[in-house]
Amino acid sequence: MYYMNGGIYASKLSTPRHLEEMENPAAIVTEAKIRADGDIAVGSDIKSNERTLESRRSTAGFVYAALGGTPGTLRTDIEPTWKFIKANIDKAIAVGEVGLNYHKKVRAGADKTCQKRALAGLLKIAKEKK
Repeated sequence: MYYMNGGIYASKLSTPRHLEEMENPAAIVTEAKIRADGDIAVGSDIKSNERTLESRRSTAGFVYAALGGTPGTLRTDIEPTWKFIKANIDKAIAVGEVGLNYHKKVRAGADKTCQKRALAGLLKIAKEKK
């Protein structure tokens, strides 16, 4: 059993995934309903977080939202993402995707300092929500 925000319990959840990146997210959700009690959609920036929340709304409680920001998408302008997550945190079960990615392609747009600042901000939001 899993404890979910708001006291929701499920016995099996699909692996967290970026539904907004899938070619046919509705088909993915339909297939997941055969094998699981719920699905976790993960956001990585404001646009994907919005789509994650829309998946949550449109599936009547099957898809749960995890709101976040990845180093590769945050760049240096992370405050709008934090603001969006804070404004919508009650609709989410988790803050994620979060983390550090030091691959040189990612570091070209978000250096280590920026990534650490972004991670610290997202962890702070999660801690405040718990």
